[in-house]
Amino acid sequence: GSSLFPAGWGRAPHGRSTPLGRAARARRGAMASASQGAAKGMPAEAFRRHVANMFDLSYDGSPHTWHQNGHVGASCLAYALLGVPAFLATGHYWFCGVMVVTSALSFLADYVHVENPSHIVHAIDRGMAWVSVTCLSYASMFILGLGLPYSAFALTVAAALFLLSRSSTHPKQWALFHSMWHWVPLLLLFMPKLVDAAGVAFHDA
Repeated sequence: GSSLFPAGWGRAPHGRSTPLGRAARARRGAMASASQGAAKGMPAEAFRRHVANMFDLSYDGSPHTWHQNGHVGASCLAYALLGVPAFLATGHYWFCGVMVVTSALSFLADYVHVENPSHIVHAIDRGMAWVSVTCLSYASMFILGLGLPYSAFALTVAAALFLLSRSSTHPKQWALFHSMWHWVPLLLLFMPKLVDAAGVAFHDA
């Protein structure tokens, strides 16, 4: 269709831009820069949000990814399955109790009531998770004898897997990372002691 303005309107002769043309290009450039800046800032903003959620006991989860999954349910038992034998071998029975309670609350929150994120068990589970992390951080160095660098590595792995679980955008992705968040750090912490205890038992037999 015809235009209200003649062709070349807004441009000065001999290829020189008018102030109006330069202003329009400047606006387009500013909008493009703002869009690129927002896109670059999104991952950082999402990361900060997920880190903040680590300390939020009222976090109500993601209804799009949280679902009842058998692998996640089984992984909740890792605290009891791995922690209890390791602490029994060292005679630290109080820590055995912490592992049993952690597994029970984890199973209730991440399997039984996982599709009801407003259930009170989720807040209790998160509070207990921090108790468990504190106990395991102490135990890794002073009971299991793993040393500071190894213990810090295991804690870093745990935090990374937790953040990957929280940032998941697909149910299968969440199930994978949440199961790994339960299993991998505990295997790193407890397997050296369990292998050592098994070797001693085999030798004594």
